Amino acid sequence: MKNYILILIAVISLTNCSRPGPARKKAEKIKIDLEDTSKKYVEDVMDTIKTVTLKGGNNFSLTDIATCFVSDSDIVISDALQGAVFIFDSSGKLRKKIQPSHSLKDFKRGDFNTITDSYYDDKTKLIEIMDRTSGRIFRFDNHGNIKDTLNLNITRSLGYQFVKANNFYVSKLLNGNADRRSVGIYVKNGKGLKFDAQKLYTIPYLKYTNILLPHQLDVYRDSVYYFPILENKIYNLTTEQPTQEYELDYPGKYQMPSDLMNARPTKDIYAYYEKMEASGIIYENNSLFVTDDWITLRFDFKNKKYPRNIFYSKKSKKVLQYTALKSKTGMQLLSHAAVVAKYKDCFVMFAEAPIPKKNNDKVTKKGVYKLMYFKPKNLS
Repeated sequence: MKNYILILIAVISLTNCSRPGPARKKAEKIKIDLEDTSKKYVEDVMDTIKTVTLKGGNNFSLTDIATCFVSDSDIVISDALQGAVFIFDSSGKLRKKIQPSHSLKDFKRGDFNTITDSYYDDKTKLIEIMDRTSGRIFRFDNHGNIKDTLNLNITRSLGYQFVKANNFYVSKLLNGNADRRSVGIYVKNGKGLKFDAQKLYTIPYLKYTNILLPHQLDVYRDSVYYFPILENKIYNLTTEQPTQEYELDYPGKYQMPSDLMNARPTKDIYAYYEKMEASGIIYENNSLFVTDDWITLRFDFKNKKYPRNIFYSKKSKKVLQYTALKSKTGMQLLSHAAVVAKYKDCFVMFAEAPIPKKNNDKVTKKGVYKLMYFKPKNLS
């Protein structure tokens, strides 16, 4: 599992420029310690609810997990490199693999050709797959049967990631759009989606750099929460004006200086990462999940090798944080114990996966994929 990067001459997200910004509201502060590099044991800080083994058959493998959704009845995982969506039942048994079959040479507008992004709607049990090349969202039931499609007559104003709330969609826009905005809001209009509004500004320095990070958008109840790259704020997005709901609270010396915010835009991704590490600010914001009791998120600080993982208790207002999570049993926790999904009041991470091994000079993968359902212990 890894963060995947898309570099295009376009635009990425961030807010905090001038003019119409988010509605003024006193954001709840989440106090964190950026100098805390502690490592934790899962047995000490988490209550493990259960583990589920994914049973996909002999040829089943995952290479680059883009999204993961968990409900009472379904587990839905999309793989970016395979261009496929896997549907499992709640016990981990594979029901269906959804994958386009059309080649580019045979492509016709309206065909299901590529998976740009996917979303699972727990209320309708529909898997919605956005395909920018065909200009549609293809909607499947939880057994992989096509139900209907939504026309996208607005692909130029859509990004490469989207989520769906109760009655609207939100897409993280590409940088470089004429309005310098970060996210787009869309509403259903007959058999298609209609553009409604663009929200929040991007940081000028990121004008030519698009970095796709997992789960910066999370749906909680009927709202979409957004944790923009390089920001220390979490926004609540609706069809109305966005509001600042939470703010990461840490010393000002670690916050983005104005000269960097308005620096000359870079087209070099390597120069971007060197600048981020040298500047001593938080970056690569991702893995935002909101439940009734907890908020979890992660970001990089000074070093990409040790991402900061944050769990904030809404009840006690206290924080659990770590740079690495290990198990006393030797269980493998993937990608620095990244949270990949939520389920009711629990979070989900990949606990084990096949380990490549050489066999007669050929690399094979043996092992199992396991999902661990857990929640942090009470912080008193």
